[in-house]
Amino acid sequence: MFKKLAFFVLVLSVVPSMTHGQDKGLKLLSRSHYIFENTNCQETSSCSLKEAEFLVEDYRQAILEKDGSTGYNYATRLVAKYRTDSLASLEDYVFVEFIKGCVFTSRMENGVLKYDYISTPHLNANVTYKFTEWTIDSYDLDPVYNSLPGESRHAAYRWNETPGSTSAETEHFYGKMRPDIPELYVTDRSAPANDSNVFRFLNGNFQNVSVAFKMCIYKTTDVPESMPQDVNFAKPIYCYEWASSYVYNHESAKFEYPREIVPACR
Repeated sequence: MFKKLAFFVLVLSVVPSMTHGQDKGLKLLSRSHYIFENTNCQETSSCSLKEAEFLVEDYRQAILEKDGSTGYNYATRLVAKYRTDSLASLEDYVFVEFIKGCVFTSRMENGVLKYDYISTPHLNANVTYKFTEWTIDSYDLDPVYNSLPGESRHAAYRWNETPGSTSAETEHFYGKMRPDIPELYVTDRSAPANDSNVFRFLNGNFQNVSVAFKMCIYKTTDVPESMPQDVNFAKPIYCYEWASSYVYNHESAKFEYPREIVPACR
């Protein structure tokens, strides 16, 4: 139904990153890129939307320990971008992200695996980071991803004066400066897993991540300004699914990358 223009997954030691080499000690583990072309725009009355682009990177960040050894953080980051046929139609579309899964710490106690769940800001509150059903991922009560209370819904969306770049040196926020090309993007970064003493809690805890995401693009008028009761509040134009999965195996003493959400998060 939708035309797939580009998709690839690479598992390489070094690939070009979203930050163009700004992150020291960072190693890319995989990179996925997808472009959705809005060829069936008549069905959704969205023909001013030309395409949406999604870039996902799994990475490992080295952390220098006090004893001189090296620990690591593991995480995933996303750039979601859309392009329209004119500057005037940029505000006609927004992203809404959905989340399912959890972030938890694990430890061994007398041969028994123990779990604890961290907290996270969600819908103007701190909640347990465990979502067993698809939930709108938002800090505030506006479902629009990256919205800011008291600002326009697109104020924190970004654009870059260098075409194709997401470098912080050349990016601007839509609420501060308007672009000269009809393209906006948002970014997301998962909570990190880690085996670093810098971040590890006392008594041998390791932080684990097993989370699935759906970043969806909608017509702005289809997204209510306050949190709906039903996550199926409207039909999205397109949804891109991505995930962050780093779960520590205490028996093998290393992180694994399960494809499915692990039982501790269901």
